Amino acid sequence: MSADNVVPAGASGAAPPPTPRAPPTTPSPKAAAAAAMRPVPVAQPKVELKAPEKPRLSLDVAEMQRNLREAIDRLNEQMQRNGRDLNFAIDRKVDRTVVTVRSAQTGEVVRQIPDEAVLRVAHNIEDIKGMLLNAMA
Repeated sequence: MSADNVVPAGASGAAPPPTPRAPPTTPSPKAAAAAAMRPVPVAQPKVELKAPEKPRLSLDVAEMQRNLREAIDRLNEQMQRNGRDLNFAIDRKVDRTVVTVRSAQTGEVVRQIPDEAVLRVAHNIEDIKGMLLNAMA
């Protein structure tokens, strides 16, 4: 056999015969439902979780008390300028703000918030706290 007669596959001048294809078919309703119920894989993005940073709170109690005193002084000045007999104060023993309303003519206390009786009860509770704490120690 001579090398001239050998023709590589697919190099002949004729095209290969076409491969028969099956006609497209529509899937049955059961097959379509099964395909719809199959989970579709979704690529999940990589997320690195870091512990949240704790907020840094710096409380300056002395500054807060100074700001409160300044606010009370401004309120009292404003009330005097407007001719009102209102007085704002802080009861140091129970650390509560006290508002007093005085009569312009007599100067007596017309109303106090919190009431004087409530303040007395609060003072007595503070005194009892000290006694109980000392007795337990």
